Order: sequence, then structure tokens, then C-alpha cells
Amino acid sequence: MPELSDSERAFIGGSESINSSVYRDFDYVALGHIHSPMNMGSETIRYCGAPLKYALSRKEKDKSVTIIDIDEDVKVSTVPLKPLHDVRILKGPLDKLIEEGKNDPNSDDYIGVHLEGFEMNPMEKLREVYPNVLAMEYVKTGEQSGSLIEDMDLEKLDADEEFEKYFKSKTGEEMTESQKKLIHDLFEANGVVL
Repeated sequence: MPELSDSERAFIGGSESINSSVYRDFDYVALGHIHSPMNMGSETIRYCGAPLKYALSRKEKDKSVTIIDIDEDVKVSTVPLKPLHDVRILKGPLDKLIEEGKNDPNSDDYIGVHLEGFEMNPMEKLREVYPNVLAMEYVKTGEQSGSLIEDMDLEKLDADEEFEKYFKSKTGEEMTESQKKLIHDLFEANGVVL
């Protein structure tokens, strides 16, 4: 059975269930599409693989084009490909990733991010330095345990302060005193403990 990526179906038209001897009268058999090139019982019965990395799970896989020369014999060769933009996964806190991104010569690569710690609007901030961020997930650091919500000390959170941070992250501006008072009054009126 061929090795599938996370974006491929587990069922590929049944070709993986057919004995390769069925194809013995053919000079070359080009099987359907899966992401990685591989032979199926013979080098003349094969999946050529995708020319680009179409899934983050394929970040380590080299890509190639299959060349078939059919003369007296069949010669199969591959030509390695180096894409303009690679696929990478970055891990760390937001501020560190952004700082590294400012000097990253390959910041246009296709990026998956494992973000340590919770941040407001991280994708927006990441895309300022990594315009091709494809996906992001929060991950725990070595010292954390439980979920991100469990790790927060909710007793010490200041609702007014957190909303001010949120407001600034969205508008780029500090709240005025009248805006702060309005939010404070709304919190109180709706039973939010301050």
C-alpha cells in the first residue's frame, strides 16, 4: 500500500490492491497521483509523485520529475526539483518567530507554525513577516501542563487590562479614558468581575 500524506484519501481507486503481474505486458505503467514517487513491484510500474510539496506533512520529502525513455528497453530516471518556496514548520513564541522572520532570507516559504503561548491575532502578525503562513496551531511549552485555558491564572486576569490589549492589537491605538470607562461600565453592568 502506498504511503499517503495527510491531504490524500486512504482509497486510491483500488490500484494498490491489484497484483503487479497484471501489468507485465506493458512497457511502462503510470499509476494515479499520490504525493511521493514510488515503484509498485517494478521500476516500470510506479507513481511519479507530485512536483511540489502540497501538505505540511511532506516538508521533508524531496520532489522530482520522472523521465521515461522507451527504446529497446525502458529507462526510468528522476530529476530532482528545488521549488522557489519550500515548505517548513516553525515553532516558538510569537515575538521570537517575528524577530527571526525579519531576517529570514526564505520568509516567502510556505510555513506551518506551532505557536508556543497564547497571543491575540497571531496569524495577522505572522503574515507581516511570513506572507505564506498556511496553518497555525497552539502548542504547549515544556513547562506547561493541561490546556492553555487551564494554564492561565484566571484569578489574576484583569478584564479591563486584557480588553485594552485587545483594542490596541485591533486598532493599533491606545484607548481613550472615555473608552476605558465605557468598557469598564459595560463589564460591571454584565456581571464581569473586575
